[in-house]
Amino acid sequence: MKGILLAGFLLKNIPVISDKIQIKHTWSASLRSIAFSVILVCAGLGLDSKALTKLKAVCLPLSISPCLVEARSSAILAHFLMHLPWQWGFILGFVLGAVSPAVMVPSMFILQGGRYGVEKGVPTLLMAAGSSDDILAITGFNTYLDMAFSTGKYLITHIL
Repeated sequence: MKGILLAGFLLKNIPVISDKIQIKHTWSASLRSIAFSVILVCAGLGLDSKALTKLKAVCLPLSISPCLVEARSSAILAHFLMHLPWQWGFILGFVLGAVSPAVMVPSMFILQGGRYGVEKGVPTLLMAAGSSDDILAITGFNTYLDMAFSTGKYLITHIL
């Protein structure tokens, strides 16, 4: 995983390499979507259905709370430190919130391999919460992006 990150950094930031190797924007977007899908599929395959049914009441609050706290904290910091509008602060916060499964899923597989927390279903709970956290982050991002680029007339005609 670290090798992929290092390769991407080198391909983009070293002038000699970035001049010779160009990746089209459509390919880049497709590769990101594929990587995101692979992460979520791996998380889904690592879920234990018995543990998930036992901990289903905890899963929803555990998926909603961190995403909203990250978005709110980022919006406040972006607004007061960087003087960004509130919409852009929330866009930034939801982008940061969407990164969590990419970091958490590989770590949970390591914990499952070492049998840490497996009896109580901790890795399953965290992978399920992180995956549903992404749904909220993507929805929040698109909502605030639409708000940032909408006009006042559009909002008034759709509200009335």
